[in-house]
Amino acid sequence: MSSPADFLLSSKTLLVSSGLIILVMLGAYGFYAAMPEAPEDGELPEIEVSSEVYDFGEVEYGSEVRTQFTLYNRGEADLQISDLSTSCPCAVAELSSKKLAPGDTSTLDVVYYTDQMPALTGTGFQERFVFVGNNDPRQPLLTVELSGNVN
Repeated sequence: MSSPADFLLSSKTLLVSSGLIILVMLGAYGFYAAMPEAPEDGELPEIEVSSEVYDFGEVEYGSEVRTQFTLYNRGEADLQISDLSTSCPCAVAELSSKKLAPGDTSTLDVVYYTDQMPALTGTGFQERFVFVGNNDPRQPLLTVELSGNVN
């Protein structure tokens, strides 16, 4: 039988989770609205990423998760990265270059600080996202994911 305290705890968790989902959706919309336009005709940029998901397995609460992704410009025009953001202040992303000529690459470094979330909501299965706004008209918002369990 559940106690009133269990009900309050699950209600708070649901409220925090719902709030985080809304923030992610609003952030994605804002990036999409602010993206530069690609040329209408002719040569176009084409963004590609080495992997869209990084599974960090299991880590201890308080540890840092570090990973790298490689962004490629597979197109025939310059790829311009206009926006770079994460779904949570607990994750930080940096690019080695925001302008990629055709055939060029850029390294996307990501650090997830597991202790930047309260232990109540920052443990268990966790997902964090990195949003890369760019001028590829076929994929103007590239999203990569970090996920795993925080003990």
